Amino acid sequence: MKTREFGRTGLRVSELVFGGGFVGGILVHADDETKLKALRRALQAGINWIDTAPLYGQGKSERALGWLLEEVEETPYLSTKVQLDTGDLSDIPGQIERSVEASLERLQRDSVDLLQLHNPIYAETGGGTAVASGAAIGIDEVLRQDGVADGLERMRAQGLTRFIGLTALGEAGAIREAIGSGRFDSAQVYHNLINPTAARGLPAGYSGHDFTGVIEACRSVGAAVMNIRVLAAGVLATDARHGREVVITRGSEIPLEEKRAHAVFDRLGTEYGTRAQTALRFGLANPDVACVIFGLAELSHLEEALGAIAETIGEYAEACLDAGASGIFYAAVEWGSSEFISGEDYDRFGRPYDEKILEAMAVAPFNVLHVCRNNNHLPRLLDYPVAAFHWDARGEANPSLSDIRALTDRALMGGVDHRRTMRRGGPADVGTEAAEALDETGLCPSQISQFICHQSNLRIIDAAREKLGLPPEKV
Repeated sequence: MKTREFGRTGLRVSELVFGGGFVGGILVHADDETKLKALRRALQAGINWIDTAPLYGQGKSERALGWLLEEVEETPYLSTKVQLDTGDLSDIPGQIERSVEASLERLQRDSVDLLQLHNPIYAETGGGTAVASGAAIGIDEVLRQDGVADGLERMRAQGLTRFIGLTALGEAGAIREAIGSGRFDSAQVYHNLINPTAARGLPAGYSGHDFTGVIEACRSVGAAVMNIRVLAAGVLATDARHGREVVITRGSEIPLEEKRAHAVFDRLGTEYGTRAQTALRFGLANPDVACVIFGLAELSHLEEALGAIAETIGEYAEACLDAGASGIFYAAVEWGSSEFISGEDYDRFGRPYDEKILEAMAVAPFNVLHVCRNNNHLPRLLDYPVAAFHWDARGEANPSLSDIRALTDRALMGGVDHRRTMRRGGPADVGTEAAEALDETGLCPSQISQFICHQSNLRIIDAAREKLGLPPEKV
């Protein structure tokens, strides 16, 4: 799982966000065992954000997360929403506070990371389509004194949320004005294969809901874009209907959306994976998108979504090789450590996606597998088809160079402590560890460091290379 910057907040969020909504519905409709399996699997895969709302199952989604998050070790980011009663907007801050208090009680939390307005935004309260008219709030109510933005800011001031956002449904002009105010840190933006108008403008003859300029408005103020409805209520994923397909935009009745979906896939076919994977990859292909919120009805849908991530990374690796790279430095990051996931679970959940990506890299002459963290799973991964293995051979509970040398004849990279010796040690310290690495393997020690270190330390590493009689271009 890759991460992206979450607008101007300083957070990094996983590309996929676990959606707790009604349409996918696994947190609302599934049994407790399935709910827990789905959440654990998502977190194991690197998903670090969960999105919910009081309206999802009339509190069932939030209530489920209240106990589910107690059952897992990870602490993902969490967002929820506020749906205002537009029939009485005399005390918007009071409505917001009461909603937040109820949500936190259901979630069994003292605060959330992001609090969002759930109402669609129009020029006037009560405007809009028949679908949204009962909940539609006017832009003046959003931005006026003691309006929505002020009410959400009060929740931030009380420490009940870190950031505030909105749902970018309604009229494009009103949405752009709300985002352009700079009051909101994020926006949940409707954007998918059959309605890309938030990013691309309105095509000639298009009859769907127009969100032109919404993503550009987010970009202009540094607001994070959370892509919603990437599967168009499931229409893009499958022709099967479960009865929970809720229409939330004008011109998106299900029969019409099905016609559009068929037209898209008649053109695209299966080149980009399954229908659901193609739809997810479309959302992720936009660099302005911080994350894609996706819901699932069953566990297999999560594996399908993760497969889309693997396909994307594999194609990125192929593009790097086509551009002239001699190989790929492929990192298993923290998920390659038993501190995060057991070896058995990594074999089940990590290896299949690694293998897809490694297959895409196979034509390169020199690929490197990097396994991060202490207590890592490197001994389980020595059958991976790479030219070299790189890890912190001096990390706690990690195998040494000699341990791995006894198990494989492929190249090894490591041997000098990058956190302590390279950063804080002197040339003598580096020389000692380099000599030990040579004694263990008979190979030149290698060091990849993100820290600033003395040039003299790098020269010691180079001297170790020279002892083997290798010119620089051969290392």
